[in-house]
Amino acid sequence: MATMDVTQLAALTGENEKFLGVLCWQSIGDQSIPAADLTRITEATIGKDYVPSPINASDAFRRATTLVEQKGIGMGNGRKINMLVRDVSPKGEPRIVRQFVRELVDSNNERLEYVPFAQVECENGQWKCTPLISVLAEEEQRMTVQAELAYQHELTHHNSRIIRDQAARVLGHARAISVRPSGGVYFVPRSHVADIENLKQFFLELHPYHTNGTRARAWTVPVINTEEQRALVQESLEVLVAQESNTLIADISDALHPEVGPPTVTTRKVSGFLSRLDAVREIVKAYTEDLALKSEKLTTALQLAGAGIVQLTDHLAAHAQTA
Repeated sequence: MATMDVTQLAALTGENEKFLGVLCWQSIGDQSIPAADLTRITEATIGKDYVPSPINASDAFRRATTLVEQKGIGMGNGRKINMLVRDVSPKGEPRIVRQFVRELVDSNNERLEYVPFAQVECENGQWKCTPLISVLAEEEQRMTVQAELAYQHELTHHNSRIIRDQAARVLGHARAISVRPSGGVYFVPRSHVADIENLKQFFLELHPYHTNGTRARAWTVPVINTEEQRALVQESLEVLVAQESNTLIADISDALHPEVGPPTVTTRKVSGFLSRLDAVREIVKAYTEDLALKSEKLTTALQLAGAGIVQLTDHLAAHAQTA
């Protein structure tokens, strides 16, 4: 959006018609928080609907074993050691199996040695480590110990990815739209400003859990209800709806006209496309009702996407009759 006159940005709240909504942006950084603490903070700020799912042991295992991988350990004469993690899980089995590998490379990155030295497994949440060589070197032993410790931590703690997912869900519920091509700054209509205030409080409660010196935080700035600002909000909305509609139309076209084979149209796929179209319609409805925005571009984009859905349902019906 264009630069706004900050002298006009009074602390306006509620349904005050003098402002359209707020601009908001956030910084989350690296976080590590016990699952019970995140549940408590979530329920007290943004609400029970945003409580994350219980931690999955398999996901915790994958994260933990990935964390201990190291590359480029100098050995002199241009040689380097890479301490790698390789997935060797057997197909069709519930257990996850990974091997820890010591790789030695020369100055040209040509492999000189490749030694799997330990195998770790996760089945039903249980950690198992099996040495693959008779004696583990100090750095190899350290890697296996660090991996198990990391697994125990990941089993009980949520990280920044989960918090970002929660924030994204709040922004989605608040009908936020991006106001710059690179993303990161959103406009939220005035009817949902309370959601963003709750998100700010959520981030504030997360301050004790940052791990890299960057605390989670969100900022907001009121957007004054002027003709210029309304035009800028409408333009951002039109861009969003056009992008979503064009993507939907392209996906529908791929389903009806695949490069190889017959059309892949199923009831489930049509239902998924309808859900995507309904989500876009809900955003448009929120803005047209709350801010009284009107745009032929919005109407046209939705009509084109809707026409694509009709093509899908017609194809599905015709296929059912001939089956």
